[in-house]
Amino acid sequence: MTPNTLLFAGEVFDGRDETHPKTKLRDGSTIEVRVRLIPARHLTEDRVGYLDLYEAGNEAARLELCVQRKSKEGAWVLVDAAFVDSLDDASHVFLLEVADRLNFDRAVSQAERQIATRRALVPLKTKLAEQITAPMKAVLDSWTSSLTTQISAALAGKKP
Repeated sequence: MTPNTLLFAGEVFDGRDETHPKTKLRDGSTIEVRVRLIPARHLTEDRVGYLDLYEAGNEAARLELCVQRKSKEGAWVLVDAAFVDSLDDASHVFLLEVADRLNFDRAVSQAERQIATRRALVPLKTKLAEQITAPMKAVLDSWTSSLTTQISAALAGKKP
């Protein structure tokens, strides 16, 4: 495994067999595409991560995040909205299924780890909050007491 294996990980659909058909466009043409494994940092990103797009039902954005095609230079590049809009319906659904197979379980697993981490930190955060608020409460109580004494004295016509 090379350092770039995950960066380039995915499944190519080049027509080599029935399970890897070329992708069909609305105009009837076909094209080779790759559905990539999303880098971990994009699986649960806020608002634009795989899970948020999945939950929102934003299929087009999920395809833009997962599907690549070859550029004129032969490099794999992410597809844009126009490309996603040009997919025929069967290819659209097929590519979503592949994207989910490659990424959904990974995204859920990462989200579960994040939730567990947050839960594990609750006691520490509570303890820190108590340590910060106790001295602040003492200062505020002292000020409140002092102000109450001064206000009472002022209302009674006495000088503090």
